[in-house]
Amino acid sequence: MNRAHHELTDTRRPIGSGVWIAVCACKFETPGEKKRKAAIRLIEGHIRKEANRLDSCPHPRKQRFLRQETAVANLGRRWRHIHPGQLIAHTYLCRCGYWHLTKRDQTP
Repeated sequence: MNRAHHELTDTRRPIGSGVWIAVCACKFETPGEKKRKAAIRLIEGHIRKEANRLDSCPHPRKQRFLRQETAVANLGRRWRHIHPGQLIAHTYLCRCGYWHLTKRDQTP
């Protein structure tokens, strides 16, 4: 089954308007919001809602990250503090709609 990819792809402020619009990879856009953070929060809510509609996670014990940037930021922290000497090297988008960390080699 082909699943839509849900991730924040863009925030923009149209010329001449005083509002921010956030865009999901599935092409969903927020209505205009006065603050950029508010537009991002609306997209994150959309992503969570869509993730809940997908199948349950095949890796329920893995930590879930809403955005890939957050997962990448956690790579270094985990490597240094939680698993010293054990490299957790990659992020991947799970079918549950969240990002996970993995040690598995991601070479094509």
